[in-house]
Amino acid sequence: MLAQVEANELSSAGEALEVERDKLLEQVTELTTERDRLMGKLEQQAADIKAQAERIEREQQSAEAARVVLSAYVHCWRLRARPRLQLSNNQPLR
Repeated sequence: MLAQVEANELSSAGEALEVERDKLLEQVTELTTERDRLMGKLEQQAADIKAQAERIEREQQSAEAARVVLSAYVHCWRLRARPRLQLSNNQPLR
């Protein structure tokens, strides 16, 4: 009789452990799926950030090149306009 009671208790405890194990396996599966989804999202965001950084670098280089060209044009314009301005002000050329 005592052996039967112990067997029933062990059987119940075993079943409870199996239910708990199944729940934990389900949680692990859900967490693994969520982790994989987030890793994919992270990889995409990293690629997007890299692409944006490269685009910004290209735009900064283009802007710097435009500043250099504009500076050269302004310098040339000043050199060409200087004699005319001096003549119009009746100043000698220097």
